[in-house]
Amino acid sequence: MDDIVATYLKDLLNLRVAHYLSAGGTALAIWDWLICLELEYRFIWKARLSAGKILYLIHRYPLIIISVTEVHCE
Repeated sequence: MDDIVATYLKDLLNLRVAHYLSAGGTALAIWDWLICLELEYRFIWKARLSAGKILYLIHRYPLIIISVTEVHCE
């Protein structure tokens, strides 16, 4: 019985650590996006459509959106 309780408590601790890491990573991604917003506007949003621009947008925004919704839903 004690092993089951110890295992359960260990799992809860690991889950809490995972939530903290997820929230920290999301905060870091949002901070990076905010400090780069001016450069992104100048070099990405004002630029003509290209393969590089499409790849940048496909990579950048879904990750931020997924991170925010993941932390919010936890």
